[in-house]
Amino acid sequence: MTESTLEELVFTARGGDSAALAAVIAKMLPALHRAAAKAVCPGLDFDDAVQEGLIGLFHAIQTFDGQRNASFRTYGGVCVQNAVATAGRRAVLFRTR
Repeated sequence: MTESTLEELVFTARGGDSAALAAVIAKMLPALHRAAAKAVCPGLDFDDAVQEGLIGLFHAIQTFDGQRNASFRTYGGVCVQNAVATAGRRAVLFRTR
């Protein structure tokens, strides 16, 4: 799948097409799993990290701007990593209280 095809799927998914949304998630799932595996810590298990990554991916789909100089794969990956890292920091913070 080319990057332009992925970006077309993103804009279609943003319009409410559930098949396009499922295709975007399937394409980004390996990167999401890698980010989740790195963020596992006491208070944040793998499944919770994956859920946080999905929230980041949904945010990326809704806010992606094709006019900027970043591909969706890059933008989505950063949003996923940020969401998972934030969840990890929150888990550690609340575990120490």
